[in-house]
Amino acid sequence: MRQLVILLFVGFLVTCRSKDTVQPTPTPGNTVTISTDPTNWPAIKLNTAYTIKFPSGYEGEGAVGFEGLSFGKNRIDKRAAFSYSFCGPLTCNEYGNPLFGGASTSVTYNGQTLDKSITLMQGSQTLGIFYYSVAPKSLGLLYLSEKGQLKESLNVAFDVEVQAEVLAIIKTVRPTL
Repeated sequence: MRQLVILLFVGFLVTCRSKDTVQPTPTPGNTVTISTDPTNWPAIKLNTAYTIKFPSGYEGEGAVGFEGLSFGKNRIDKRAAFSYSFCGPLTCNEYGNPLFGGASTSVTYNGQTLDKSITLMQGSQTLGIFYYSVAPKSLGLLYLSEKGQLKESLNVAFDVEVQAEVLAIIKTVRPTL
């Protein structure tokens, strides 16, 4: 009975969602056009639609699970942590909340304003937007395109001293071929 109520509620939410979602417009100067990847880091599965690369010095399996995926990869010295776990009572999803509205200069996450961003492009298509803060203990939130809508895909917590490395890692995100 409980599962039926949950399924009906999820179905209700899906039908109530606006069909005309406006995707953010890339901010000039903060756009990364994906072409060739200059790193020789090994690629791992971020989710079923995207890969990501990490340099040596990170631990964790990346995307794992059999009732849906969750993700975890951490710097050995604990100065950066990449994760997602969008789980409900029955299963885990690869994506979290959608990013609604037009171009946004900031989002709020865990009480911190993420007022910096990088837009990931492939040709003229927006693959994703990474919002992040610049603080001693910084946070980042990656939204990736899933069926034409940007959805929460990865959470990052990092020390500001490793910001350049975190941004380099985010720039390695690629669609799975």
